Amino acid sequence: MKSKTVVMDIDGVLCKPHTYLAIEEGVAVYDAMVRNHPIIFLTFREEERRKETLTWLKENVDRFVTNDQLYMRIPDTTPDEYPAPEQKVDILQALMAKDEVLMVFDDSALNVKAFRDAGYTAYQTQKNDY
Repeated sequence: MKSKTVVMDIDGVLCKPHTYLAIEEGVAVYDAMVRNHPIIFLTFREEERRKETLTWLKENVDRFVTNDQLYMRIPDTTPDEYPAPEQKVDILQALMAKDEVLMVFDDSALNVKAFRDAGYTAYQTQKNDY
């Protein structure tokens, strides 16, 4: 039987927003999940930041993270015309069927609501004073 995939946002889940500081609790969740499940990273960061994002993930989360695990904002879109909640759900639906996803972790209440409305099990990470 194929293991279900865990989907993780980066900023606010693994990395403190607007910094390059890892969130220990988020990395610990990753460490626990990666033992038994494939992980994909679904971020609203711009595609132009792919190389730096992948480097950060390898240095702070798991040195074995691959480019194929990283899904970013669709190029040439803006948050106003194609908001994160809608875009993230569309990307995930294009990648895999709902029954292939174990759970989604995101720090945005709007994103979590969109994932849940689309039928995914989604958890909002606790917002901290970064």
